[in-house]
Amino acid sequence: MKMKASIIHGAGNVTVEEREVEPLGDNDAILQNLVASVCGTDVSAYQHGGASYRIHDEGEFGHELVGKIIELGKNVTDLHVGQRVFPYPSTCAPNGAKACTLGGFSEYVHVADAKSGYNLFPIDNSITDEDAALIEPLTIGWRAAMRCNPKAGQNAIVLGAGGIGAAAALCLKAQGLDKILVVGRGEAKLNVMQELGFSTVSTNDEDWKAQVADYFGPARSISGQGVNAQIVVDAAGSDTLFDEIFPLMPIFSTLCVVAIYGKPHPVNLMAVSYGQLNIIGSGGQFPEDILGVIEMLQSKQFDVSRLISGVYRQDDIVKAIEAAAGSDSVKIIIDYR
Repeated sequence: MKMKASIIHGAGNVTVEEREVEPLGDNDAILQNLVASVCGTDVSAYQHGGASYRIHDEGEFGHELVGKIIELGKNVTDLHVGQRVFPYPSTCAPNGAKACTLGGFSEYVHVADAKSGYNLFPIDNSITDEDAALIEPLTIGWRAAMRCNPKAGQNAIVLGAGGIGAAAALCLKAQGLDKILVVGRGEAKLNVMQELGFSTVSTNDEDWKAQVADYFGPARSISGQGVNAQIVVDAAGSDTLFDEIFPLMPIFSTLCVVAIYGKPHPVNLMAVSYGQLNIIGSGGQFPEDILGVIEMLQSKQFDVSRLISGVYRQDDIVKAIEAAAGSDSVKIIIDYR
């Protein structure tokens, strides 16, 4: 079977070509792509080349999608043809070999050793295709938030209003946190967070740190005057913003870094020690995060479709990636239906 596949040839060079779909094995599944979304990794691979992201030239890429099963191998008994599923990139091939090259920007996706709840997660009919296409990025932010062991009644700062920051904020709210403040630069992204019911502060404002302090109120920190926020999720990856927020963290608070920093960043370990601070990292996702996000989408607690900044077709994949790179975009999706 042939398909239209989006192929990356190097930095700034992506084409849509005819390719063969990998043959179906007895334990495999073939998915028809319904809706995909563009990841920051896809943008970086397009801008700088894919070598650092395990995305190889002359191959398919894209990994955030929802698909419909159109073929199943004879040994697969826990899934059925016509079922909508989320393919978990890390387990769709041995050792995560297809994590960033799953084929999310192609018409069809081949999944080896297909198993329900392992590499293919069924999607309830109550979840739209568009919302389901956001499961993968939502799980990244969900994982970061859950790494902070959030508890009802706590307060949190989320740095960054992009897709991962938005996902972290949604997770924290779903866990019953009291006050959540999203801090970022992009006005359009901050407006989306406001539409979702979050308070925001723009670092473009000269008094933004005073706004943060007013929102939470004071709390004791090793640097003197901190703010009453027990959790900070860094989804921004800004050296300057990190250095501005870190002294405001109160004693016993937790910082989770999910952002990707391009170079090492110094941290005052004396402040970590005497401030009893927890600094943790978060990358990727696990099955429990997928199930948590699916449950959140089923609850209809949040209108996550507000995170979608634009919709494109496969033939306009380059325009879609370039739009995703824009400062005003939260998530860009590709519609294959």
